Amino acid sequence: MVIGEYIYGIGFGFRFALHYNPDSLGIYIAEYLLIVLSAVGATVTTSTNYDSALTGLHIFLAGLVLQLTSVVLFCIIYARFLYKVRTNERAIWIRDTKQRWNSDWRTLAAALVVSCSGILIRSCYRVAEVAQGFHGSLTESQEAFYLGDTFPLLVAIVIYVPFWPGRYITGKLAPSVNELPNRQDLLVSDSTLGYNYEVPGAK
Repeated sequence: MVIGEYIYGIGFGFRFALHYNPDSLGIYIAEYLLIVLSAVGATVTTSTNYDSALTGLHIFLAGLVLQLTSVVLFCIIYARFLYKVRTNERAIWIRDTKQRWNSDWRTLAAALVVSCSGILIRSCYRVAEVAQGFHGSLTESQEAFYLGDTFPLLVAIVIYVPFWPGRYITGKLAPSVNELPNRQDLLVSDSTLGYNYEVPGAK
């Protein structure tokens, strides 16, 4: 949601072939289903029956692998977004050059990179941990838990305290899709980014 909002905040919108509308519920529903799948698997692992617990572990692992896949895909999309803006939208890329560094939209972009890195590390750790089974070395190591799970997740969250997205996403340059009187007023045109939403009256 952060990347979707600041795409509009810096002056333009675009989409990838993953879904038609940036506000599409499909992506969010899929994410929640993956969380539920992992939760169900983790619950089944508490069974006193070994076979049932092992089945739960496999379900749990499948959910974690799918979550990791989702995170990787997001990171790829985000990296492509930054690359395309830097190479094809120079005016937007250097728009805040004369601002203080903590008012430059690229600072938020960097903060999101740090956050994504933390989540990616944590996701990889969780997959490796569960893949080792109930008595793996990662499962029994408290140090590994803190380094692979707690610390990366802490960094991924705390980074937004000094770099809160609301400070950068002001909505001055382009209104949200939901704020338009008629969502059909959005004009879709080809561009080097994939597709641009030309918001009437935004200029």
